[in-house]
Amino acid sequence: MLAARWIQHAALCCAIGAVVFSFLAIAISIARSRHPLVPHYGVPHFFFVVALLLGVAAAIVLAVTLCMRAVYISIDLGHGYPWRVIIEYGYGREGLVALSFLWLAALAGWIGSRDQRLITCLVWNSIALALWGSLMIDPFRVTSVGGIEHSQTTVLCMTALAIILAASVFAWTRVHKPSANIDPPLPAPMRVDDKSGFRHTITALAGVMTIMICYHLLVPVTLGVGGVRGSIFIAVCAAALSSRASFLAASLGRGEDLLDCAMMLASLAVSGIVLLVTMPSKGPLSERYPVFLTSFVIGFALACAVWSRLTALWSNVKCDHTINAKTAALKFHAQRAAFLCAVMGLLSATLLCFWPRIRGISAMDHSLNQVRSGIAANLLLLLVVLSSARRFRRWSFHILCALCLGSGVGFVFVRTLPFKSHMG
Repeated sequence: MLAARWIQHAALCCAIGAVVFSFLAIAISIARSRHPLVPHYGVPHFFFVVALLLGVAAAIVLAVTLCMRAVYISIDLGHGYPWRVIIEYGYGREGLVALSFLWLAALAGWIGSRDQRLITCLVWNSIALALWGSLMIDPFRVTSVGGIEHSQTTVLCMTALAIILAASVFAWTRVHKPSANIDPPLPAPMRVDDKSGFRHTITALAGVMTIMICYHLLVPVTLGVGGVRGSIFIAVCAAALSSRASFLAASLGRGEDLLDCAMMLASLAVSGIVLLVTMPSKGPLSERYPVFLTSFVIGFALACAVWSRLTALWSNVKCDHTINAKTAALKFHAQRAAFLCAVMGLLSATLLCFWPRIRGISAMDHSLNQVRSGIAANLLLLLVVLSSARRFRRWSFHILCALCLGSGVGFVFVRTLPFKSHMG
């Protein structure tokens, strides 16, 4: 335990040293610009190298500690209860302070050198700060009746990452593209000279946000203010913000691979809005999952219809060669997003079909309204997929039509048998 604390203190000292040497290098560079005849003997470059070495040493220690904490938290979330074995590995406030100093050192280095790779370093440092601060909170809390439930750790982490994603893209826009028209989300050709790693960082962060928002829509956390609805509302806002930032990054030439994540984040936002509208305010969470699945079927069906319609609109655009290339890329990714939304809706419909037969379900939804809403959701999904198959004329959508029809028939067969007494 003492050794782990000493390692964290050593990382903090290295981070402070990185800040000091970075600011010394900047000060000497400013003095050199004012007095160009005074020899500098390569001192600013030497100080930047020392700051880089100290920062890398601190970053390695902090990254290992953060990964250990993330692994333990993931084990706890997977088991559904806190792990009884507590291992001391030096996780505490010292690391948060050290990461703050590293962020200042990277900012000072970018101001002094204008190296774009340090912008990527700032983004990763901000991500580490958000993760470290969020994981300092215990992922579980004890309820008033003595039970254990999830705390707001993952919600804070998701919110912080969404803000970092949006702030990074908007800051990059203002710094490097001050005169760009950021309104139309049209992808420019991918830049092959992007050696800073910023585009890959934003793409990876958008993918992580997609996974986290899926998790929070499926397993919402009960917040102190707003309850489950508050958690879902935060997930919807994070999805919308991340989607807008991803579209903006794609429109500024950061790569077309961001369009897939942007469209899926927008689809998750639509599903979350449907869930907010249809979710009941009372009852245990285990009894609300049929409503969750029905909302997901409706939400993904609506998203599939939107992307299919946009694909048809972009197919009819006739402009110059540049606009045609952009709309062709948008049409291709929108068609993929429509297919993926249809698959996600079919998966939700299949789970909704066999929900009463899943082992471990303690309370059934003995209401005819659930059966009616499930049938309506399956019909909506089938109509949307049929329309997409007719528009795209691809065998993959025809297969989805057959599977959606089978899911709807299976839902009627499985879900109506236990409810014969309600149907007269």
